[in-house]
Amino acid sequence: MQESSDEESEYEDDVLVGEDWLTSEKTDEEFCTIEDDVNEGGGLFAYMTVLFLLKWQAMYHVSDTATVKLLAFLHMSCKVLAALFDIPKLTELASSIPTTLFKAKRLLGMNTDTFTKFVMCPKCDARYPYEKAYTVSAHEKKKSAKCSHVSFPNHRQADKRKPCGALLMKSARHKCGQEYLIPKRTFVIRV
Repeated sequence: MQESSDEESEYEDDVLVGEDWLTSEKTDEEFCTIEDDVNEGGGLFAYMTVLFLLKWQAMYHVSDTATVKLLAFLHMSCKVLAALFDIPKLTELASSIPTTLFKAKRLLGMNTDTFTKFVMCPKCDARYPYEKAYTVSAHEKKKSAKCSHVSFPNHRQADKRKPCGALLMKSARHKCGQEYLIPKRTFVIRV
C-alpha cells in the first residue's frame, strides 16, 4: 500500500505513516513529546489549572467558596476517573491538584499572608498598629502603651473627655525565663 521514496525512507524509522501506528509495538510514552520527568505527578497541569482558575475567579468575581468547591470537584473527578479506568498517572495528577485556596496560592508562589494584625483596647475597642502598642524605654526594654482613645472629645464635662488609659499589652514569661509582651486583645483583618 505504501510507496517508498527517498524522502519517506529518511523518516520511516521516526514517524509511523498510515495504518502502521495501529500495529506498532511502541508505547505511548515513546510518542509523547512532553518531558514528564520535568514535572512529575502532573505538576505542570496542576499549576496551569490553578493559574487559570484564580485568574478566572478574579476576572468574573467568583467567590472563594465557589473556587474551593471547583478545586475539590476537579480533585475528586480525577480520583474517580483514575480508579474507574485504573490509570496511575491520573492518581498522581489528582494528588497534585490542591483542594484549598491556601494550597492553590502556595502552588503558584503567591503571598498568602494577606492579613494585618492589630492590637485592640480591651476596654473601649480602639484599634492600634502593633508598633504603637508599646514604648521602648531608655534601657531598650519594651513597655505596654496605654490607650489614648477619647470616646467623647467634644463633651461638655471634662471627665468624659479623658483618654481611656487601659493597658494594651500584658507581659508573659517564656520557658527560659525571658519576659515579653503580648496583646490583651487582637484584631485581624484581610487586606
